Amino acid sequence: MDAVQTITVILATIGAVLGLINTIDLLSKKHLRLRVIPAHAFGVGSLKHLGDMIAIEITNFSEFPVTVCQVGFRMKSTKDSIVIINPIVSDGKPFPRKLEKRESVSVYIQKSDIDPESFCRVTRAYAKTACGVTKEGTSPALKQIIAECKSKHH
Repeated sequence: MDAVQTITVILATIGAVLGLINTIDLLSKKHLRLRVIPAHAFGVGSLKHLGDMIAIEITNFSEFPVTVCQVGFRMKSTKDSIVIINPIVSDGKPFPRKLEKRESVSVYIQKSDIDPESFCRVTRAYAKTACGVTKEGTSPALKQIIAECKSKHH
């Protein structure tokens, strides 16, 4: 193989690799990516009267806007869920919420508004989008809340 053929093969290989990288990048930009993190929360300021709450933080890491239309908790060994019907929203804007890319929102529910017997069977928090995709998440805080629930009610 002479120098011209070697250079041609090298350039063709580089072109193929770059084409593959571009394809992977394009596909990842079309993929829905939401992060769902449950946490402890306490009412402060004008929300102080709400007391002990559970928060679900939803962050849109997609390259496009996403509308979150439902949030709640998945329950162990069933297809049942605890749906937060009227969540308290961190910024006071209405829910369902359209999240632009890199935007996040936290929704809250008072612990006293959740049936403890049901909450003891929770495993994960979830957020459902308007297009029907559901993303789930957990955290050490959620595991602690569930453990506290089980110790009080079992």
